[in-house]
Amino acid sequence: MNLVFETDRLLLRPLEVTDADDFFEMNNNPNVNRYLRNPLLTITDTKKYIDKIRNEYAKNGIGRYAVVLKENNRLIGFSGLKFRDKEENNHSNFYDLGYRFSEDYWRKGYAKEAALF
Repeated sequence: MNLVFETDRLLLRPLEVTDADDFFEMNNNPNVNRYLRNPLLTITDTKKYIDKIRNEYAKNGIGRYAVVLKENNRLIGFSGLKFRDKEENNHSNFYDLGYRFSEDYWRKGYAKEAALF
């Protein structure tokens, strides 16, 4: 999957294993992972999670994308549609829009900007 999208401030692209360090740093913040069922506690967990997302690209043609700030080429989070094929909250076979950002980038409109791509 090689789809890349751009907004005024952001580059959205498939996550890569090379994003693992920045992705782990973001998820290592207790404020970021506060409501996650399965927080990523190690770099190994992070790499497995990125592999899972990459497999979702192949399986469903869609998934969460890396969100990179164009001004400094830094991964600041992830966002995108995810296909849910297992039952959750009495629903299955649906898409959800999700996001997660490093705390330093909260309240700057990046989630909305990424969602509108």
